[in-house]
Amino acid sequence: MKDERDICPTCGSEMTDKIIDYSDWNDGHLLVVRDVPVRECQAGGHRFFSARVARALERLFELDRQRKLEPIETMEVPVVKLELVA
Repeated sequence: MKDERDICPTCGSEMTDKIIDYSDWNDGHLLVVRDVPVRECQAGGHRFFSARVARALERLFELDRQRKLEPIETMEVPVVKLELVA
């Protein structure tokens, strides 16, 4: 029998555990966090962090804003502009 944790609260599909790379803008630059555990639904791809993981991510982003975070690697990211064809 499946419990609430096994069903996506957004679309009702089955959830699985995954490890992802999470990225977001922080203080004007992109920060990538490796090996982040999430629950992801099979159908819609909705992702959910546990409260513990969310707090850890918030702490990493705060340390980055304070310039107290030592990255394990630095990557170069190409940037392009979307130009729609009329």
